[in-house]
Amino acid sequence: MSVVEFVRAKIVLLGEPGVGKTSLRRKWMGESLTNFYQPTTGADFCVKRVRMSIDGADYLIQFLVWDIGGQEEFARIRHLYYSGAVGALIVYDVTRPETFYVLPKWIEEFLTYVGGFRPFVLIGNKIDLRAKRPEGCVTTEQGRQYAEILSRHFKFPIPLIETSAVTGENVDFAFRYLGVQVVKYIRSLKMLRKRSIVR
Repeated sequence: MSVVEFVRAKIVLLGEPGVGKTSLRRKWMGESLTNFYQPTTGADFCVKRVRMSIDGADYLIQFLVWDIGGQEEFARIRHLYYSGAVGALIVYDVTRPETFYVLPKWIEEFLTYVGGFRPFVLIGNKIDLRAKRPEGCVTTEQGRQYAEILSRHFKFPIPLIETSAVTGENVDFAFRYLGVQVVKYIRSLKMLRKRSIVR
C-alpha cells in the first residue's frame, strides 16, 4: 500500500482586471460561468484537493486558491492576501496586449510580498477569442519568448500555458502543472534544511 503525502499549497491568481482570473477559478472548481463581468472585491477564496503522482511518489495536494482583485484601488491591501503563498498563476488576456505588457508589475509584486522566489506560471487566457479578434492579439510565440527570458533569469522553469475558461482548454493542466512545481519547490526547501542540519 503506497504512502500518500499531504501537501497544503496556497496559490494566488494575479493579473489585470478582466483577464479572466475568476472564470479560470470557477471553471476549475466545476462552477458555472457568468456572461457578465463582475470585478473581484479584494479577494475570493476556494479549496480543492487533488491527488497527483510526482516523480513516482503520491501526493494529496490541498490547493488554497486566492483570486486577488486586480483593480488599482485594492493595491494598498493586496499584500495581506500574499502571506503564505507558495505559487501563482499570473494571467493576461491574449486579446488585450496591455495586460501582457504589465506582467512584470505583477511578477515583482508577487515576489516582493512572498519574500523571494516562488514558482509561478504565465497564463495567456481567452484563446477562444483569438479567431474572432485576430488583429493585435498577443501571439503564442511572444508569450513563450517572455517565459524563456524569465526561466533563464530565475533558473527555474517558468512556462507559458494558454487557456480558455470558456472551453476549459488547459485549465486543469495549468493548476496541476503549478501543483507539481510547488511540490518540487517544497521538497527542495526540505532538502536544504536537512543539509544545513547535517553541517
